[in-house]
Amino acid sequence: MIVLLAICMEVSWLSAWATLGTAAMLGRPFALVEAAIALVGAVLVTRLSSGRGWLVLGVLALQAAGLLGATALILHALYSPAQPLMVTDWLRDLFRADQPPQQWAILVVNVVWALGFWLSGVLLARRGQTYERLCARFDVGLAAFFALFLVRLVVAANGGAVDDPISHFFMFPFVVASLVAIGLARTAGDRRTAFLSGHRGVGIFLTFAAAALLFAATLTLVALPYLRAASQVGLTGLKAAGHAVSPLFIWILRHLFAPQTLRTDAGGARSGGGTPDVRGMIGRDGWWGELLEKLLGWALVGAVALAAAAVIGVALFYLCRYLLSRTGRSRPGPRRRGLFRLRPRTSRHAAARTATDFYVRLLAWARRSGLPRAAAETASELGTRLQGRFPPLAAAIAAIVRAYNEEAYREVRPGPAGVAELGAAWRELRRVAHWPARLHAWWTASAEPGQSPLPIPANHSRSQPT
Repeated sequence: MIVLLAICMEVSWLSAWATLGTAAMLGRPFALVEAAIALVGAVLVTRLSSGRGWLVLGVLALQAAGLLGATALILHALYSPAQPLMVTDWLRDLFRADQPPQQWAILVVNVVWALGFWLSGVLLARRGQTYERLCARFDVGLAAFFALFLVRLVVAANGGAVDDPISHFFMFPFVVASLVAIGLARTAGDRRTAFLSGHRGVGIFLTFAAAALLFAATLTLVALPYLRAASQVGLTGLKAAGHAVSPLFIWILRHLFAPQTLRTDAGGARSGGGTPDVRGMIGRDGWWGELLEKLLGWALVGAVALAAAAVIGVALFYLCRYLLSRTGRSRPGPRRRGLFRLRPRTSRHAAARTATDFYVRLLAWARRSGLPRAAAETASELGTRLQGRFPPLAAAIAAIVRAYNEEAYREVRPGPAGVAELGAAWRELRRVAHWPARLHAWWTASAEPGQSPLPIPANHSRSQPT
């Protein structure tokens, strides 16, 4: 839901600017539906190709194909909506050579808009839709709409007119989608809703500065005619004062700088004493000077060419290395375990080394067997209940519970022999021969009144209830 609202936010402010531009250049609105399809397609393509370990070259090829398709879709809707999309006649009409330069410029601008929608979708898919990110995008959208209204105001103040009756209406879906998305992201999870420490003063200062700036701008716009009249009166007064004091000012300048006028030396410009005139010597008989100049010029050109070739070679090497590399694989999230899987999935690499580890595994085993630990149940009470339900496994359950109580309360950790004994008890619990009894217990188990099962603790410690 938050992703859909974020897409609506991006489409709203981008469509507003694109509509204003196409209305000013082509006299009709932008291809809004096709632009939205392009942005959604960019999101889907990016989500599809991210975190799968594909070659970078393959990902770039997929992105380029999607970008070309989105651009063709938008240009077709703008220039030849009546012709079929899959027929190339409209492309030949669009790129014919007899078009004036203005049409080529407009075409380039529309292609840039298509590229902007696609890149916006790619960036939206790559960033997380957190509360902070959504607030930042909301600020960007507000700044875009403020600039849009400012441009329309400037055009109207200068006597211009743009046939654009719909661009400002995109403000309403943008605000609604932004507020809903920010609210959903704010309430998602269990994060704090208070102000961060140290940011309250900054927020108050920025609020006051924004309010003062808005008040000053409003006051300036309201009093603009009076300020223009005051400026004309002030300019007239400055001209009159200048005419009055200008003779005195000119007399002062002449008095200060007239005695220090520059004088030319009668003997001509002096050369540098005994320094020989190298340029004169080369000019009179200096064929070797011309040769030296050519050699230095060719050496400089060669050095620049070698440096450019080295830079291009290194860039091509790293580009090929990047294109032939693979994207990273995203870590798979926690999978839902099957309902009938009686054997809990444990990591083969993380072996149990303490009694607490074996007790956590016992909790998982009990929960999979339909006998989860109750809220107020201690480890000994749980062990007694499990021993009563599974008499053949009473010794293995008692060994794990006894070792856990020793480690949790007496701080006596089992040695290598104790760990081996606990491992044997755990292997006895996991035997397939006991699955029918566990399945029967899971099928007939029901929570006792006033008790609520607890999930397996992720990191069981002594501070947790036993």
